[in-house]
Amino acid sequence: MTSRNELGVTSSSSNYAPIVLTVVDSVGGGKVINTATNGNALIVKGNADNKIIVKSGTFSGNIVETLGSIEIFGGTFTTDVSAFLADGYKLTTNEDGTYGVVLSEEEAEPEILKKSLYVTYSQLGKFDFGSGEVDSIKLSFFAGVDTLNYSEVGFDVTVNGVTQNFPITIVYDSVKTIINGEVTVVKASEFGEGVNHIFGYTINFPATAEFENASVTWVPYAIKDGVKITGNTFVLGDIFPGTLEVSE
Repeated sequence: MTSRNELGVTSSSSNYAPIVLTVVDSVGGGKVINTATNGNALIVKGNADNKIIVKSGTFSGNIVETLGSIEIFGGTFTTDVSAFLADGYKLTTNEDGTYGVVLSEEEAEPEILKKSLYVTYSQLGKFDFGSGEVDSIKLSFFAGVDTLNYSEVGFDVTVNGVTQNFPITIVYDSVKTIINGEVTVVKASEFGEGVNHIFGYTINFPATAEFENASVTWVPYAIKDGVKITGNTFVLGDIFPGTLEVSE
């Protein structure tokens, strides 16, 4: 579709709700070319709450905010529209002198679920399975996410080939734990750039033959909009004690 008049939102009557117009070129080749003397391709006016959202399309002419707002996520323009770009988007220059809109490369994804702190704790520290003097061991592991906008976070944990799911309902800005014999406060930021919250889980393993030389694998996850986002896979080669391995 090609329009040779300005595309706009102009309603100002108090009897009507504000207008929000979303522009999407779903077919391809859609253009707004204004051949009128005002030279406007897009205009919003009449009500401070009126809004035009541009997702795609080609616009030849001026982009004008008289009253209301314009937010641009994509499209091709003959004028500089940097003043109207949505957060996280930037302007590019095409070979023909027009302007495009793309996601800013500076908006890096937060490093959620990529790192894990694990802590093992035992009272006796003796794991001689033949002596009878053995202790259980607690394994605590943690991971981090960026926001609270997830319907669920947790861990998928595999021990001796059996996998269990452990959803977590509480998150923290920091955790206090014992590392190398010292009480240590670990902040969320230590789990990666953009991480603001920590969640964790603790499992108690008795020092019995069932768990001798057993390994533990855990994968932190977060669910948003019904989609499960999984992090790195962490493997503790031997519970009593072991060496952590990480795989993407």
